[in-house]
Amino acid sequence: MIRLISSVLLALAAFASPALAQSDARVPAVVGEQGTVLPPDFHGKVLYFGNHSGRVYSIKTNHGGPRNDCIRPDGSCPEQIGGSLQIELMFEGDVVKGQFRGTGGLRESTLIGRRVGPRCDLYDPIDGSMWSGVCDSKNFIGKVTSVPNALVKVDLDFRAVSVEYKDFSDWERAYQAALARVRAYDYLRAQYDGYSPPQDKLLAAIQLAAFDWNYDPLVPNSFGPVSSGKSKWGYYIQVGYRLESGVNGWARARLTRKNGEVACIIFWERPREEDCRPFIPPQRPPEPPARPPQDGGWSNNSLIPSGARPDRGDGDNRRDD
Repeated sequence: MIRLISSVLLALAAFASPALAQSDARVPAVVGEQGTVLPPDFHGKVLYFGNHSGRVYSIKTNHGGPRNDCIRPDGSCPEQIGGSLQIELMFEGDVVKGQFRGTGGLRESTLIGRRVGPRCDLYDPIDGSMWSGVCDSKNFIGKVTSVPNALVKVDLDFRAVSVEYKDFSDWERAYQAALARVRAYDYLRAQYDGYSPPQDKLLAAIQLAAFDWNYDPLVPNSFGPVSSGKSKWGYYIQVGYRLESGVNGWARARLTRKNGEVACIIFWERPREEDCRPFIPPQRPPEPPARPPQDGGWSNNSLIPSGARPDRGDGDNRRDD
């Protein structure tokens, strides 16, 4: 009995496997070359190029009348379509907006929807069809399906690879860092040029000078205590600091005899008293551009020749007989 049951189960499994394989035969492969899943807060634009293939079912003409060129009772005669496809998606976190154009009977339109992980579910606002599939840094692969009662139904598979990738998040981080650098310069310059105590002016001068220390930058908040003393040149104040290489540097400010203001500053690289010079701050960093280049618009250059694209519409070139 046990052998009989085992034989039945094996036979059922063998029968079910081809059936499952056949049911998934029209589902496109998830990815060709595995792309990177876009981060949840990704803000950028990806341009995909590839192809599409499938069927279009139109039960009425463009003017709403019945079709006379279809012999099926329900009027839903399919048409095979296929060709090249260009899709451009703008990602703003989980919200995705886009546009597409193609050849071989596919009209051009826009898309809007959401993304969860590597999957996009986007809708065409003209006919309500849904573009679903994997959308990552290298691929947009999936299917296009229509709502049941649409006058024109589409059932397409599409596969496209990324040919242009722009991450505005990187630009935003660089913009914020550059803006913070400019604001820090303005604050330190106001301290040095204003009526701050000599100790604050010395610290501001060191941090301003560090704007040009690209080779071995200053470690933030690494200042030691400010000391004071007197030499044959007069009174001075001195403070130590640390560089990213691990070297400990220092700077000394000589004070005027009259009112104790900073007269000149000596840095540790040139420690001679004769090298004490009035401090000249470096140039102010330039203001970063407020917007990334080509940030909001769609690509003006189409990869599909204009003569190969159908006029905007439903893609049905039949006469309204």
